Amino acid sequence: MTFWWMGTIVASLAGLIQGLTGFGFALVFTPLAALFLSPRVAVFSALVLSASLSGAVIIQTRAHLRWSTVLVMVGASALGTLPGLVALTILPEGTLRVVIIIATLLAALAFFAWRPRPLPPRFERGGLAMASFIGGVLNGSTSMGGPPVALLIAAQGWRTDEVRGSLAAFNLLSSLIGTGVLLSSGIVDSAALTAALYWLPAALVGSATGALLSRRVPHRVFPLVLAGTVLASVGLTVVLFLIH
Repeated sequence: MTFWWMGTIVASLAGLIQGLTGFGFALVFTPLAALFLSPRVAVFSALVLSASLSGAVIIQTRAHLRWSTVLVMVGASALGTLPGLVALTILPEGTLRVVIIIATLLAALAFFAWRPRPLPPRFERGGLAMASFIGGVLNGSTSMGGPPVALLIAAQGWRTDEVRGSLAAFNLLSSLIGTGVLLSSGIVDSAALTAALYWLPAALVGSATGALLSRRVPHRVFPLVLAGTVLASVGLTVVLFLIH
């Protein structure tokens, strides 16, 4: 019973972040869930739930999306997901837990120590494609592929709904590919899918709440919200990891 309630709490908190920013579900869910789940099951659950929430965010923000750029991002993320999944399947579970923690720490460091300059318009799609490929690799291996893309989009000065929708679109196909490969290969079983679907309502409620809050976040403050998401996830994860 504790297992189910812990997952519900973590899923609702992660959903709140996803609804607010368009990414970040896995940054909260995966490292915390890996404390009471197998790392592979934690990554799988994050991919299932994140895909569901990403679809909802895309529907909400579809009128604001730069579709030509988004399609480039989606294609690049799909290509990167496959090598990431290979890493997920061959690394020992203990190593995966360490990789997840390191990925979260690096994401926080990047947000606070690296402020990329806006790319000129002619280089924007190429830069986002590269960031999306790297994000796809991270998505496949840890489910936490949002930070590289979020950093670059934030630097471009996009509006809040453009950021949320684009990050959700980048994440959607990558998550679906990861979910399908992990299920079809037998790396995870139907019990893992059942658990993820059990936590979906909590994640959806959290996401809806985050979407409402996003309307109150000023455009100029939004990059700080993204950075704060990563920092809070890192702090909580490290504390719980040490306790565990």
